[in-house]
Amino acid sequence: MGAAQSINIYAGQTILVGTADFSAPDGNDMVQISINLTSPWALQNVAEPVKIQAYSSVPPASNPAPGQFNTYKGTSLTVNVPNANFYGIHLDVTKEISCN
Repeated sequence: MGAAQSINIYAGQTILVGTADFSAPDGNDMVQISINLTSPWALQNVAEPVKIQAYSSVPPASNPAPGQFNTYKGTSLTVNVPNANFYGIHLDVTKEISCN
């Protein structure tokens, strides 16, 4: 990845829940990923709602298993990760809805 860029993040493949902003690599070849959830979306209250996997050469041929992501697992919406050509991002998100 050479330049800063932004992508949309979807839940269930079709529901827009926010964006992920990627910085250009810094002097240490690290990229900052900032995840911005659109209200009323929020992270679920679980141990590791944010999971990121970096892929250096090719993206996975099919949907990867988020439980096997190991570049980053945690609760932060802004993280620094090694520069890579592709990233998988999995979020456990929720939104409150009225039952009236």
